[in-house]
Amino acid sequence: MIEWSILAIIILLLAAAIFVTIKYSKNKSKKGPDYYAFFLIGIIWLAIGIPFNNVPLWALGLVFFIVGLANKKKWKSNKVKWKDLDKKEKKL
Repeated sequence: MIEWSILAIIILLLAAAIFVTIKYSKNKSKKGPDYYAFFLIGIIWLAIGIPFNNVPLWALGLVFFIVGLANKKKWKSNKVKWKDLDKKEKKL
């Protein structure tokens, strides 16, 4: 039962990521990926996947962790503060 719940959460997160990617791809300002967010997602998924013995979750977490860590120099390049966002971006 727990594995199905985690799988459902992963599917929802992937669907949300695809939606946001499509939404931002239409935006005129070209922002690269937020590698710091990849790093955090990787740590969280790794920490959740190992105790629950959920191999796909911790494997994806490991991939996100490695991608985020490999691009550590780019962490600050995409940091945007809440006050710098326009109304559309805050709603999204």
